[in-house]
Amino acid sequence: MISGGKSAVVAGVCGAVFVAYCFYFDRKRRSDPQFKQKLRERRRKLNSSNINSGESKFPDLKDAEAVQKFFLKEIELGEELLSQGGAVAPFRCPPLTERGGI
Repeated sequence: MISGGKSAVVAGVCGAVFVAYCFYFDRKRRSDPQFKQKLRERRRKLNSSNINSGESKFPDLKDAEAVQKFFLKEIELGEELLSQGGAVAPFRCPPLTERGGI
């Protein structure tokens, strides 16, 4: 059986190897000549998919009329989704007595 001291040393060595591998992998990734180009392409693809997904963009918070239109649009969308059914019940925390509290 491994004693507490030996297991701590093994855990420390494993942790050090993991951190060293992380540094090695990051250095290798960043030294790749195509890294920045791939990163830009991935960000463009992500941004274009977010725009096309129908996600709501937040209005300028200084423009009261735009904010009001935004909230009304979101409320209408929420009411439409609720009328379609399949709504998920809100999450409720269990009472403190069940969580080991009071």
